[in-house]
Amino acid sequence: MGTGITAINTLGLAGLQTAQTGMANVATNVSGAAVEGFHRREIHPQMISASTNPLVQGGTVIIDSVVRSYSALVSSQYLANHAKVRQAATMNNAAQIMDRMLVDEATGLTEVFNSFFTTASDLSADPASGTARTAFATTSVELTDRVRNLAATIEETRRQALFQMSGVIDAVNDKAEALSRVNLLIQASSAYGKPLPSADLLDERDRLSGELTDLVGATIETTDLGQATLRFEGLSLVEGGQAARLAVDKDQSGLPTGLIRVALPRGEGNRDDSLTVVGTLRGGGVVGGEFGGLMRYAEGAEDWLKRLDQFALSFAKFGDPLNFPQGDAEPVQWFNKVDDGVGLSLLGSTDENGEFYDGMFRVDGKGYELSESGEISVLVRSLRPSLTFRSNMMSGAEVPWSTDPDPQSSVDQSFVIKVAGGRSTLMREWSDWVSGVSSDLSKWRAEEASYTAVHVSLNEQREQISGVDLDQEATDLLRFQQIYQANSSVIQAAMRMFDVLITTTGR
Repeated sequence: MGTGITAINTLGLAGLQTAQTGMANVATNVSGAAVEGFHRREIHPQMISASTNPLVQGGTVIIDSVVRSYSALVSSQYLANHAKVRQAATMNNAAQIMDRMLVDEATGLTEVFNSFFTTASDLSADPASGTARTAFATTSVELTDRVRNLAATIEETRRQALFQMSGVIDAVNDKAEALSRVNLLIQASSAYGKPLPSADLLDERDRLSGELTDLVGATIETTDLGQATLRFEGLSLVEGGQAARLAVDKDQSGLPTGLIRVALPRGEGNRDDSLTVVGTLRGGGVVGGEFGGLMRYAEGAEDWLKRLDQFALSFAKFGDPLNFPQGDAEPVQWFNKVDDGVGLSLLGSTDENGEFYDGMFRVDGKGYELSESGEISVLVRSLRPSLTFRSNMMSGAEVPWSTDPDPQSSVDQSFVIKVAGGRSTLMREWSDWVSGVSSDLSKWRAEEASYTAVHVSLNEQREQISGVDLDQEATDLLRFQQIYQANSSVIQAAMRMFDVLITTTGR
């Protein structure tokens, strides 16, 4: 009789412990639902016998372990795709200014471009008109101002993207060191005979791994002990308790080049900032994530600037009578209406260094070189053609007047007629530039949209496995409360039986 009461009491106590553990697990899941990187905890039950006596029948359920709901495959797919989402989003965020400038008439070039050639047509109809000449000079200045403003904006966004790379690498180094410390804690937990590291440690490991992947797109692997290993192609960023140090490679002006230098880990207690470089990585290629997005934008912006340089040079050549048109056997020098005391002044202007530039427009010749194939090599970034493109016609008097330097010479409209006729060629070149930039922006938006669609699907799979469902937790809580109440009733019944037995034997 006593053995039976003991067995019943054991069953009841085991049930109470199971219910208490279950309710505590529900509380953990509910409190962790709002925590980034939290994985739902699951309880693993185990059936045990109530007694070692084979004559005593029955059994009970105890909690064998509490583990995370986790899928290594889904998590790795999710993180790899999320790094691509982050890269595409970074590019599009950096390109927002350019996207707005292309459609904003106040900053775009199409409207003022059309105005320039419209005033050229008006001037060709009445070349002696002071009003028409002033309007032509004004639109030429506005045109060159818009080109320079556009180039300056592209250059500024490019520089900002490059500067942000240094901040990304600083964050990578901090998080890599933090992940290596978590790896050491995971290793230490296994040294004490624990079958699994704590769920909180594993959550922290996955959170840091995800942040590093978002920043640089590294590949994540997990060892049998639960430690995270982050690698690029052939190079380890984090392995065990060691974290490599990264540094951005910079040019002579102090701007990052897009290359990352990978150095050996710093020893314990070593505060030496010198690097022992073991390899280099290229942003936008091997290195993805936010760093790769910044690099891809910087490369795209540089390509836009090169094509804008070509457009500025084409315009400068177009406005120089010594180069236009190419079919002329003998180029003719033109003069404007400004009297230099001897006669009419040459069409052109002198810069602050005393260098004279022929034609209606000019670019600084010291900032670039042209190859035989026409390829532009920028020597000084601040003096590239698109940033130094200016009009030589600041007033109506500086507009082309005649091929004769005699102040009494009559106006000649032939050059302005040629300018008005060159609209289609230059408009085509400008349209090609706009189309190229728009195409790049559209590709980047489509890239982000496609990766985001995959992200939504993978996130749903991940949430089904690891996410906290508050409705399900409420149901589980009610179930564990019922188990608790039922086992309390079992223990109370055993105690009443014990009281009856004592009372009976006592008599």
